[in-house]
Amino acid sequence: MVICLYVDDLIIASDSLDIINQLKNSMKTGFEMTDLGILHYFLGMEVNYDNGNITLSQQKYAKILLDKFKMGNCNAISTPTEYGLRLSKEDPEDEVDQNLYRSLVGCLMYLTNTGPDIMFAVSKISRFMERPMKSH
Repeated sequence: MVICLYVDDLIIASDSLDIINQLKNSMKTGFEMTDLGILHYFLGMEVNYDNGNITLSQQKYAKILLDKFKMGNCNAISTPTEYGLRLSKEDPEDEVDQNLYRSLVGCLMYLTNTGPDIMFAVSKISRFMERPMKSH
């Protein structure tokens, strides 16, 4: 049995449903709790079950990010960064809001949990968090 705890949420996993039910019943005697059933959404990750396979995705989280950063109407591309793009701390561009930039980078870092293909680009832009420019 594996129990994952985040603040006041538990995820219980086991190959035996009886063991899970025993744990839930004993927890209910000592604590006020609600059983939400099979896991479908947790911390921005969607959990899907298909023929015994479990897949994680962050499609809903990604859509929320696009709306948050006013990019809901952007076009999708297959590569997350321009080929051969060179960024520098000395770029002669206008500076951008540091708090907004840091928020964006942090959100993108969390998105790499299910999208490792963007890790290189996110790592590259995270180097400019102290003084972000428009080109970054």
